[in-house]
Amino acid sequence: MVQVTGPDGAATMGDLARTVAAVAAEEVEAVRPGRVAVIAPDHLRGLLSDAFEESGTPVVDARDMRKGGLSEPLVLLAADSANGLEFDSVVVVEPAVIAGETARGLRTLYVALTRPTQRLTVVSLTTPPTALSVAR
Repeated sequence: MVQVTGPDGAATMGDLARTVAAVAAEEVEAVRPGRVAVIAPDHLRGLLSDAFEESGTPVVDARDMRKGGLSEPLVLLAADSANGLEFDSVVVVEPAVIAGETARGLRTLYVALTRPTQRLTVVSLTTPPTALSVAR
């Protein structure tokens, strides 16, 4: 779990997007020649796309078949579009928002968290849902 913090302790959505881009780039290298998916709340996909572009990390909207769609090394998709898909590595962005954003809530989050075959990273600016708490 990567909890995003800003330079002065108060993180912004920009900090979140830059962190996701950096984590995803590391994952692409870690599972090469495999595939990585960034699964995020739908309303964050534009911000994340901009951060990937700024970082020079090529990412494809999974719905855009003109650019290779799901066959590309790094794809960005909304959490409610992940059902039935598998990736070598998955970066789940803002699990609390995913859990609260869709009608299926925690089910949508469960699907997002179970898409990787090898590696899972969760990146969050907000407090993760209690369902992700680790029993101690």
